Amino acid sequence: MCTIVQKVALGFFLVAGVCGCGQTAGVGPRVVQGQPELNRVAEGGAESTTRRGIPIIPPMNRYLAFTFGPDGAYAIRVTLVSLMHPSPPNLPAFPAPDFSAYEGQVRWLGPVMDCRASEVPPATFKCALLQCEPYYTDWYAQVGSEYLYITGSAVIPSSSYDLQGVAVSCLGHEDTCTDVSQVQRLDTFRWGDVAPTFQDPNASPPPTQPNITDVASVVDRFKGLQPGAPVWLADMNPQTPDFKVNISDVASTVDAFKGMAYPFQIDDCP
Repeated sequence: MCTIVQKVALGFFLVAGVCGCGQTAGVGPRVVQGQPELNRVAEGGAESTTRRGIPIIPPMNRYLAFTFGPDGAYAIRVTLVSLMHPSPPNLPAFPAPDFSAYEGQVRWLGPVMDCRASEVPPATFKCALLQCEPYYTDWYAQVGSEYLYITGSAVIPSSSYDLQGVAVSCLGHEDTCTDVSQVQRLDTFRWGDVAPTFQDPNASPPPTQPNITDVASVVDRFKGLQPGAPVWLADMNPQTPDFKVNISDVASTVDAFKGMAYPFQIDDCP
């Protein structure tokens, strides 16, 4: 039977399953939108690393991002922890939708793809969608040291997610298997808030973000201008983001600027 032990690797904490045979299988994503020890929580919790002056990937609406270590093949379980709890709350005329029925559900990270970051100059980024079934692969072999950006209908603003690596030994009994990594918490920011300055969760209502700067940043990306928001920040539409920025994403940012509520649903799993 496997037990869970804690190791330190590359300056980040992870957990490896140590089996009775003496073999150690290290699994799990390494870098989670910055440094896990800072315990950055989305709008409802601790100070963001952005406001603490730490240069990391900016907070995202519809994407999560992390990197991997050379740990072999495993699956990545994503638990929907806390969904759509904006702080400060939305304007009374546009209350946030209630996704509490989905909290505690699980999704899994799907196959890695190459998505277009820009046409001029031509550039791509590593991307993936959440899915309902476990998918085992050697993530480091596919992504290397790059960030992997993930999205799906279940990745929504003002929310928190727990990620956990699940070893190949768990195939077919993932719900009860203990050969897993330490849980890592990832968070998303307020709907439409894609450019500095970001919403201060401790600000008195009403919310101060998003503003016209966010709209302009998405418009610039749509036009292919610099400095426009990168795809993983500007891509907010449709229900399952499509890894590109078009006029629908601009319209979503404008709606968010007006204070309108998040408009999409979450796809159910069988």
